[in-house]
Amino acid sequence: MKKIVLLFRLAQVTFYEILRDRVLYASLVAGALLMGASFVISGLTFIRPERIVADFGYSVVLLINVLAGILLSCSLLSKETERRTLHVVLAHPVPHWVFVSAKYLGLLEILILNGMLMGMTYILILWMMTGQITGILFSGVYFAILQAALAAAITLVLSTYSTATLSALMALGVYCLGLSQHHLRLALKGMKSETLVNWIQPSTYVLPNFSNLSIGRNLTYSIPLTLGDHGFATAYVAAWVFFLLVMAGFLFQRRDLP
Repeated sequence: MKKIVLLFRLAQVTFYEILRDRVLYASLVAGALLMGASFVISGLTFIRPERIVADFGYSVVLLINVLAGILLSCSLLSKETERRTLHVVLAHPVPHWVFVSAKYLGLLEILILNGMLMGMTYILILWMMTGQITGILFSGVYFAILQAALAAAITLVLSTYSTATLSALMALGVYCLGLSQHHLRLALKGMKSETLVNWIQPSTYVLPNFSNLSIGRNLTYSIPLTLGDHGFATAYVAAWVFFLLVMAGFLFQRRDLP
């Protein structure tokens, strides 16, 4: 019970620390500018301008949230090491898995807040254009937050044994591969080189499949999602995050602190 209380206390400390991070505010400003740009661009066409805003706006919400998750997560542990606060915390003693999980939970709160702010702006712009709000818009915001949460967990694992910059680049590569797994599997079927197929194919099964969380087509054509779709996506991300946090705690415990 004490460890759970400690977990949430450290998560709240992390939440307020990240609130002071410039990356968070830079992502919000960039997102607002890009969504404003989508509103302007939609005025240059006469063919379904609301569809342009829906597609481009969702891409902005998704991109900003995923990048925020990666950029904020990559420096969570390195900052504590550089400032020597990590030694103070772990000396209390605080289990390594509690510290890592608390860091992630604090970041997750930020990502939810960031996603809601970006999402409400996105929905407000569409409401101003069409005069109506559909449920698929809220689903889009929710799935964007899920993708950001999973990308942040991947980055956190990579940051336990790598530098902040390198872990961010690797996490971005994993995200791009996960997003294109379906197309990659189709491309592998047409490859003639068995050696290349044997090297690439395992990645399509080992890495998280972000294409399961992509609902751009549903947003474009206003195709609603079922409760089962939301439940499957939530369970998929929760399972991956749990596995990644266990791995991060294990790797962080074996890491030699300076």
